[in-house]
Amino acid sequence: MAIELDMAAPGFDERFAALIGAKREQAADVDAAVAAIIEDVRSRGDAALADFSLRFDRVDVASLGVAIGAVVLHVAGLTHPDSAAVTVGDFHIAFVAVGLIGLAGVFEFRRLPPHAGEVLR
Repeated sequence: MAIELDMAAPGFDERFAALIGAKREQAADVDAAVAAIIEDVRSRGDAALADFSLRFDRVDVASLGVAIGAVVLHVAGLTHPDSAAVTVGDFHIAFVAVGLIGLAGVFEFRRLPPHAGEVLR
């Protein structure tokens, strides 16, 4: 069950202290789960990270990589007069384009108000 706290609401200090003091999991259970995750990542590497991203974050990093790769290929094809003759050199412009798209996210993050993350959910 999600608990929402608002720092401006009356009684925030008491509700926050109760949340922090509540024991929600057994330490041994958490330790065992974390140890299993670490061991899986050590043994399977990136494949385990991809599986955990899908399981915990609901992000399919394999599909994400394919989508970014498709954008790169498309931009490379657009920048070359003969798309059948696309070479590795043509990908430099495409990678710059994808990098700029990622950089745009940084600027959006910087536009957030200073206290944007203070409401806990």
